[in-house]
Amino acid sequence: MRINKQTDLELVIVSASDRNGLILPLIILSLTVLGCILIVSSGEVPAYGFWLLAALGAYGLYMLYLALQSETLTLDKTVDAVRCDRKTLLGTKRWQLQFSTLQNVSVGTHKRRYKKRNGNYGTHWFYNLTFATSDDQKKEMLYYNDGEGVDAALQAIKEFLGETPFQGDNPHERQFNASNHRMRITPDYQTWREAIFNIDAGQAGGSDSDIDQVYGVLMDVGMMDGRTSERWAISLTAFLSGEASFRPTSGGGMVGLGADLKVAQVAQEIVQMAQTLLPKASPIEDHALPEPDLIQFLFLTPDGVYGVADDLHRLQKKTDDPFNTMLNKFGFIRQFADQRIDQR
Repeated sequence: MRINKQTDLELVIVSASDRNGLILPLIILSLTVLGCILIVSSGEVPAYGFWLLAALGAYGLYMLYLALQSETLTLDKTVDAVRCDRKTLLGTKRWQLQFSTLQNVSVGTHKRRYKKRNGNYGTHWFYNLTFATSDDQKKEMLYYNDGEGVDAALQAIKEFLGETPFQGDNPHERQFNASNHRMRITPDYQTWREAIFNIDAGQAGGSDSDIDQVYGVLMDVGMMDGRTSERWAISLTAFLSGEASFRPTSGGGMVGLGADLKVAQVAQEIVQMAQTLLPKASPIEDHALPEPDLIQFLFLTPDGVYGVADDLHRLQKKTDDPFNTMLNKFGFIRQFADQRIDQR
């Protein structure tokens, strides 16, 4: 994606077709044509050969159709519109939203597994922009493997919007942008938190070679002192090794909880759940603590940190939500930590 035009009233973002994506479908179509020539020249046209070539050719055309798609996104304040024109081999398709109702713009992620030459599996990540309005309309652009380009486009959109739509009550847009202003954080907590993000997969019971493996989960819950309005937070961790810890930003807490077999089992269950929920998380670089009444789950992988956030009270009401189950499992670890602290 690239910024084609940016003024106070109009922003145009262009996403051209992927030329590298043309290689494979052209190879497939060439093999299809070659196969047809060989069958015709042999004088015999077996039914299975015909259908095999037909399927191969159809697949090649489908891949060519996908590779040749391009999009132009236009945000226009003068006509109060957000337009996306998608050019394909079958013509141009358009979706449109009312600019004044635009409430949320986010980056969606998608991954595709593939097998490497050495037999191990790797992952291709793809990214897109998702637009949501106050009347629950939602539109998406195509997925692209250019993560930096998509992030740059999102930043340009935020600047064009003046950040106003992102200052509402949607926790998903506030999740990792919380400032630590007026937050009660002790030096020992800060040191501990920095150490968590420096733990590698091998230290946590995982493998550095599997970039998509979740080897640790950090849960942060934003809190507020009702008397002083001072913000603070509690943090809990769970690692693939079974290690777990509980630390409030105001100090205290306990580490090394994984020495108990029940806690170690719950910690491993949390990480296993996080592995299945990884597609719902977004890559993040800002590890800031959440605002009061927000909860965030940070998944640690060799490929980086991925996060999901929600309103704490709303999540507690979603009894069938897997993140609610994860919250309850972390609750078991906290209860165990509180008991140990009381005994001590």
